[in-house]
Amino acid sequence: MIYEKAKIEDAKALLELFKALNKEGAKVSFDFNTDEEMEKWLQDDRCYWYVARERGTIAGVFRGVRGKKGREHGIIMTAAVVKAYRGKNIAEGLTAHALNDIRNDNIKIAYAYVYSNNRASLNTLLNLGFHMAGSVPMHHYDDEKQAYVDDLILYKKI
Repeated sequence: MIYEKAKIEDAKALLELFKALNKEGAKVSFDFNTDEEMEKWLQDDRCYWYVARERGTIAGVFRGVRGKKGREHGIIMTAAVVKAYRGKNIAEGLTAHALNDIRNDNIKIAYAYVYSNNRASLNTLLNLGFHMAGSVPMHHYDDEKQAYVDDLILYKKI
């Protein structure tokens, strides 16, 4: 598995990845509808995009969005892995790679929001040394589980 910065040429493949995640019902905070929107995000100076690539196929994606004035020392991050590649610690490797690279750009802290029922993502972040900062109780209702789900807030100083 190769971890690297995403390229503008990855826009179409990333958009397809997000559509696949949406179709399977994965609740990931990526919302893009066109190649042009994706390209715009890839070119945004405040965004850090990384991919996990195996034999040319994107298996996972990491996005960190740098804060605006007064908050540019931190990023809010999200990561996702294609269903066929899950369970192989790709999110952990990709996130570790991205955070290691991003810290060279004077980023001091990373934040992540994870639904309390997303054990895989929670375990990944805890394995990487993230700490719990708080939660948003009863963030949304999960029809499948017939229960409310909290939104957990995690952070890591990098």
